[in-house]
Amino acid sequence: MHLRVLLILALAFDVLSAALVRADFPSKDETTPDFCQTDKEGQFDNGGRVFCGPVAVSNSLMCLAQTGYPQLLSRSDTPKKSQIELIRTLASAEYMGTAGTGTSTKNLMRGASRYITEHGYECVQLEYRGWRRISRKLKPSDELPTIDWLAAALTEPAGAACVNVGWYTYDEPTKTYTRRGGHWMTGTAAYREGRNSFITLLDPAPRSGAGKVVHQARVEPLKLGTVRDSEYDRTDAEGLFVIKSGIVPKRIAKDQATFSVIDGIVILVLKDAPNSPSATERSSG
Repeated sequence: MHLRVLLILALAFDVLSAALVRADFPSKDETTPDFCQTDKEGQFDNGGRVFCGPVAVSNSLMCLAQTGYPQLLSRSDTPKKSQIELIRTLASAEYMGTAGTGTSTKNLMRGASRYITEHGYECVQLEYRGWRRISRKLKPSDELPTIDWLAAALTEPAGAACVNVGWYTYDEPTKTYTRRGGHWMTGTAAYREGRNSFITLLDPAPRSGAGKVVHQARVEPLKLGTVRDSEYDRTDAEGLFVIKSGIVPKRIAKDQATFSVIDGIVILVLKDAPNSPSATERSSG
């Protein structure tokens, strides 16, 4: 009996491991656009400098609109014009209220959820994991993001993720990471290769490169130290992901390196639409 249980557990582990290897599941890298937040054609407020939040969400909604959720978009002359209109709507006071320093996690979640609901669809999962506090009404998890958790959402045909990357400086004597700013990116996949873990990101900032650039961000969990923010208390840094390579971090201090720590991740999964790939597969099966 014990041997049978061990064999079942081993098989389950192999299946899970395979699901987290990039080659073994269809990612959203190819179908998700990578819009630049400062694109002059957008004519966004303040040149789009703080529009990373609505742009990151719009990338995912554009992908979903092409894969069974067409009501998420108003049809303009071109996909680009449709996305510009979508970004402006998401950034407006009625949705995310993007202004000043950008888009808070609370406003991003509420705005995205409201937009999806008002356009005829339902979020069956809307979840935040991270160290920075948000309203308890949004039911944040007490757990930190993991590769397994993120991969499970992004392998859903109607799954999406927005990753909030904090820009930090580090003080070695006190082992303290101090947050100097942050930035939203679109997550499209999460996977492992050997002992390395990766999150695939689309970065709205112009520093990430011209045209579409898919960033394979290698992440590692921090093992010691604390993180702090002027708006929040200190907290233990252990378990938070730091991006070791694969993105272009924002330069925040001339004489100090920038540490890219993932402050939190928002995932959302829509209920199957009648003509979505997953619904079609189930009805034909």
